[in-house]
Amino acid sequence: MAPIDLVNAIVTGPPIVIVNAPINALLTLAPIPVTDPNGELIGVSHTVARIAGGNLDGDHYMSLDLDASTPAVLMNDVTTWNVAGGFVGGRFFESEWTPSTGVHIFAIDTFWFTGGRAPVGGTMHVRMFSPPTSGPQVYLSLFAVGSAFLPAGLPIPAVPGLVGINAAGGWASALFLHNNANGEAQVSFVIPNSPGLSGARLCAQSATVEAGVGTVRLGNTALLVVD
Repeated sequence: MAPIDLVNAIVTGPPIVIVNAPINALLTLAPIPVTDPNGELIGVSHTVARIAGGNLDGDHYMSLDLDASTPAVLMNDVTTWNVAGGFVGGRFFESEWTPSTGVHIFAIDTFWFTGGRAPVGGTMHVRMFSPPTSGPQVYLSLFAVGSAFLPAGLPIPAVPGLVGINAAGGWASALFLHNNANGEAQVSFVIPNSPGLSGARLCAQSATVEAGVGTVRLGNTALLVVD
């Protein structure tokens, strides 16, 4: 990542690493920007490539802050060469190559959220996503804040996903209704104008309920960052 002068189309500062490849990975590639409603970059959707069983393996990850020391979150684990593409709400589009089928593009549906980033005295936007649909589904999401990320995700019986934050002493938001056309639910709140909040980093995770069905799905973890 580097600052750019859009008028003269030149990079104006040194590059900054925002994602590191996980241990035993070859490289990260194909970054797709994740932005807030103002267009500010808050993270990237990307691919991590490995050699697994003698074959090239590309998996889909999310890095939802701009800190290379934060481990990426696995979104789609495959055994083929897979490259993450764009997304609409909770629907991701990915390119896949296999020796038997060649190259094709497919879609996967998931439930995830962006985390959030804002300066002291500014407004933080948190967006939660479900797959777009023209059907009767009613999705509601919340995000919870915990004291730390867990070293490994913990399962809850019969609930898809893993708990990734320490919920002891935590806080949870209200439920927010999704717009089925784009799969988005959004909440915005003002960060108090207190310099002491600068540098705060809160561990968070989303969860989505499908009303009428009672299905609960745990989303990914991400940070709420105050600059």
